[in-house]
Amino acid sequence: MQVFKIFKDAVLNKSDAVRGIFLKGGQVFLYLVILAALMAIPQTIIAGKLVSTLTTNFETVANNIPEYTLTDNQLDKDSGEAKVVNTDFIVYSFDPNDDVSTSELKDLNTNGLIIENQKDQLYLAVNNQDYHIKYSDGLNASVQKSLFNNMGQFQFLTYPITFIGIMIGQLVMLSFLQLMIALLCGFSKHSQRLKLTLGNRFRLGILQNTLPILVITVINLLPLNLPFQFEILLIAGVIRTVKVMKNIKVIKY
Repeated sequence: MQVFKIFKDAVLNKSDAVRGIFLKGGQVFLYLVILAALMAIPQTIIAGKLVSTLTTNFETVANNIPEYTLTDNQLDKDSGEAKVVNTDFIVYSFDPNDDVSTSELKDLNTNGLIIENQKDQLYLAVNNQDYHIKYSDGLNASVQKSLFNNMGQFQFLTYPITFIGIMIGQLVMLSFLQLMIALLCGFSKHSQRLKLTLGNRFRLGILQNTLPILVITVINLLPLNLPFQFEILLIAGVIRTVKVMKNIKVIKY
């Protein structure tokens, strides 16, 4: 397809990529989707690792839930000894005598999920929101373990759903970035000399920003933290687009 040929030329920094200025609207959208998909890969990998870790944390909690028994919808005294388990994202406490305060658990992991088997209920806390599930609602050790062990049952869907969500976000950001580049390049005397429209500059800016976008994507795949990525792409896009406009010659007959 013409789009992929132009994409290849843009990556290799070939002058032939300039002909992409004549891409149709649908082709421009496809080109943006390709770039957004590439930019979404590093963040998808990170999100996938977080979900995998969270799934492991839930399994750890499930393995530490005692086979407790209930009498009058309260934990029996012989259900097990009190314990606190602190994982990456979850703090779990089995507290049959309500000896451990919720504030103590929150101090162990301020941004994590708090799960506590209290005397008469299951206490949950996340994002400063508290939830209470009474044992009288049908909760028991077997149900609780099964619930936590099954948290990773649909983990295989995490990557495609996360990828699509991140890609859409990157597509919106990239479209705004390229619009900013097109507007700024409009002040260039070379744009006025060539009488380029906003659409022409938008297309040209996408092509000239392809290589910088790929470079930043590769950096994001590495254990590096590059700040001001939007600003870097904005400056690089404007400079490269103005430079290529400068080299375009108008032949008069």
